[in-house]
Amino acid sequence: MNLQKLNMWSIGFSILLQAVSFIAYMLLSFTLQSKISIFVFFMLIILSAVLFVFLILHSAFPLIISMIIVRKAKSNISQIILLAATFLYTIWFIYAVYWILIDPDPQALVTTFLMVGFLSLPVMLPLWLISYWLRHYNGSKKL
Repeated sequence: MNLQKLNMWSIGFSILLQAVSFIAYMLLSFTLQSKISIFVFFMLIILSAVLFVFLILHSAFPLIISMIIVRKAKSNISQIILLAATFLYTIWFIYAVYWILIDPDPQALVTTFLMVGFLSLPVMLPLWLISYWLRHYNGSKKL
């Protein structure tokens, strides 16, 4: 398996992890509700789906940018840097979800999913720039 495919799989896994954590959190919050009607339950599910699409765009945009750079990167060093960036972002996301679970604030999910992508930029931006700069480096020519 080459590094480009490994990067794409790791990005896909991270987006799947985001989706599963969002769905688990929403189902947990629905089950904690006291008596609600079936209509209200299905309306909450529909609103959650809309919110999910909106929030995933905010929380997954670093992974989408990484995916675009992966498609252009031809060197192994660039692919390794992007793989490390995806791994770091996934760890950061798991850490943020952990704080959602222990925070009693009902708005914690929305604020965390909105901010997790933006708060990762001080680390992700240099990694993207280095990876993009090294995208054609093959080890034999000077930078």
